[in-house]
Amino acid sequence: MKGRGKSKVFLRSLFLTYYLVSWLNYSLAQDQATFDQIELCLEKSSSKEKANPFFVKAKLCFFKKDYDSTLIFTYKFLKTANSNSELHDYCQLFRGFSFIKKSLYKEARSSLLKIPRSSDVYALSILNLGVIELVESNFERSLEYYDEIVRRKYIDKFKFNKGVVYHNIGINYVHLEEYASAEEHLFIALKHQESEKDTARMIGTYMDIANMYYEQYKDDLAIPFFVKGYELSKQTNDFELKQNAALNMSILEEQLKHFDRALKYRDEYDRWKDSLNNQQKVWDIAQLEKRFITER
Repeated sequence: MKGRGKSKVFLRSLFLTYYLVSWLNYSLAQDQATFDQIELCLEKSSSKEKANPFFVKAKLCFFKKDYDSTLIFTYKFLKTANSNSELHDYCQLFRGFSFIKKSLYKEARSSLLKIPRSSDVYALSILNLGVIELVESNFERSLEYYDEIVRRKYIDKFKFNKGVVYHNIGINYVHLEEYASAEEHLFIALKHQESEKDTARMIGTYMDIANMYYEQYKDDLAIPFFVKGYELSKQTNDFELKQNAALNMSILEEQLKHFDRALKYRDEYDRWKDSLNNQQKVWDIAQLEKRFITER
């Protein structure tokens, strides 16, 4: 579009913000794969230290997604257990995963890099390292981890979510402005998401594809995907996805000089933003109540 100027810059900014805020939502699809694989590996382990009370508590807290407590008990285990224990790798994985959930990426990277290639949980460590490097804008390094995951066929071996892995590869290429590779991988991701009827991630990928085309001034290709993302967002209860889809449409309609439509979508965006803020407040209160009950 001619004269998009500030609107283009703003949409680019929105795209980057959307991705950096929502990358955890994509990585959450790997949580179950992580938990399942840990359970399988621990079943095969003959380590006597599986009964270590610190390890038992660390594992329990990890599976309960109580990441603060996970960090406490893994620290105690690592300080007291045999340094050659294979369970050290599990604790480093627990810690790395917990740090990611707390947005402490430097600490997460440090823990995950301590897991050797020979470890049963090595594949899970590089999966999470790929996410860390992506969110910290180390795109080429992130691609190195994802390339290893694909090359060594860890996706099938460990039942990683294909849609998430290929989506993240595509996003790396978008940021590197290698659009042919970005397009290839985002459409592979979309194919898997559609086959799994993964509505939430389909919405995100539709918007990512739209923004990818928009960045290249391929408006005729971008607009249908903005619309698809918006229409599909009506089928989800995810306020953040609804908010972002509406905002994209508002910016798009403003660029097309359809100001009445732009205002309608902007009002919708504000409503979803308020709903998201209220939802966060409810969650925060629930967490405080939970902590109060636990500490009584």
